[in-house]
Amino acid sequence: MSKHRDASLSRSPRLAGLMILTVAAVAAGTAIVVGDDAMAGPGSDPLLDDPDFSVAPSVPQEDQTPWTDPDEVERLSIPYSPEEMAGPDGWDPNQGPGEAPAATPTYIFINIDGTNLTCQGGDNSLVDSSIIACQYGFSGPYPGWGGTAAQRQTLMDAVKADWAPFNMAVVSTRPANGPYTMCMTGPGNHPFGNNVLGIAPLDCNNNMPNNIVFAFHSANDGFGANTQATTISQEVAHAYGLEHVGATSDIMNPYNAGGNPSFTDTCINIQGNPDIVCNGQHLAHCSSGKQNSYQELLSMFGAADPDNSPPTVAVTYPNNGDVFPVGADFQITCNATDDVGVASVELYLNGSQAGSTVYAAPYAWDVNNLPLGDYQVYCVATDEWSNTTQSTTVSFSAQEDQGGTTGGGTTGGDTTGGDTTSGGESGTDTTATTDAGIDTGDDFGSGGLPPGFGQDVGDSGCACNSGAPAERNGWMLLGLLALPLLRRRRD
Repeated sequence: MSKHRDASLSRSPRLAGLMILTVAAVAAGTAIVVGDDAMAGPGSDPLLDDPDFSVAPSVPQEDQTPWTDPDEVERLSIPYSPEEMAGPDGWDPNQGPGEAPAATPTYIFINIDGTNLTCQGGDNSLVDSSIIACQYGFSGPYPGWGGTAAQRQTLMDAVKADWAPFNMAVVSTRPANGPYTMCMTGPGNHPFGNNVLGIAPLDCNNNMPNNIVFAFHSANDGFGANTQATTISQEVAHAYGLEHVGATSDIMNPYNAGGNPSFTDTCINIQGNPDIVCNGQHLAHCSSGKQNSYQELLSMFGAADPDNSPPTVAVTYPNNGDVFPVGADFQITCNATDDVGVASVELYLNGSQAGSTVYAAPYAWDVNNLPLGDYQVYCVATDEWSNTTQSTTVSFSAQEDQGGTTGGGTTGGDTTGGDTTSGGESGTDTTATTDAGIDTGDDFGSGGLPPGFGQDVGDSGCACNSGAPAERNGWMLLGLLALPLLRRRRD
């Protein structure tokens, strides 16, 4: 298992094998993250100064938050014993790479929402059974990472960037089927001390493909995005048999030396030599005592296969032709799915983006006090490879109440994806993440006034395209129901 931990930690007798303990000196640094309003301020549009009109921010504005790395952390690797290894032929740490990589992506599930860890005889991410949690006394309820949707997005983007070269799918929603490695990302009530950042089983050749690893981070623990992502990625990679190396440019280095390390295509000295555990898989690519993390992962999982299949998306409520009474309250909902994962869904009303971008199901936007007029809405879904799809446009209207509505009520439709990999993945840009800290700004949507909501009719006004009447009929509140997202860290 690999982990950051207290040097006084006693070893469980069942986890036979050498404990490789290292101390990481962290390059301290501070970065300031500035929160952004979810909508433009007064003066950007004359209507925003109108006291009868308001657009609600999707999520509260965050305070400016400094992020400083501590001066020192510790990490640990603990190999499985032969008795704990799966398979009828037992476990041979000198075994080289096994079967050719599968054509389908291998899933890494970053669990930032927490779960109830059980003890069912070994590691099994499908049933939340963790040998580490059970043997070290912190099974049971495991806390989530916390944070806002923007913070979670930044973390997920950073982790995805680490694994982008390989045929891996990094997701924050549990896959429908196994196998998958699950990284419990949250502070946890563990016994290892505050200077322990993570722990994982050292599993040669990914012999047990449903491992559970741990990154003891939270949204407010003071570590930046790249540092948190590196912790997650290193702990996951330990579950594939990768060990600590000496170069700070590689994710498997036990020191937090700043920057943004990667899995490098270079043979690097393994720390702990001669006590190397997974020697067989290392020798397939390097001479004795060295490890090429990039080539080992490539041989196990294959190169990234670009996804050219776009997502599917549809407006599920309201229905085309629905008529609401003026002042109605309801939700506009969309359904989106993708074979790998939905990154985001946007709502467009009368040709302009309305409300905030949603990064996880349910894809829903609240409408309050609907003004008189005719409206057209559609959704745009983007997947993890930046493929986009626009839904069919749905038209609805608001009329003076004449004894009822044909809108089918004021509740939204189906907002969940038909595929468990849809939603939960944050954003598609993995290049903009830095270790300046987890962005607490909420820059989801344009926040501008959707055309036709409370605007005067005139040749120069947007309402001339919406069929809205001359007088103003109250205001509309269009907000986003967004789930929080994840962030990233270094081992």
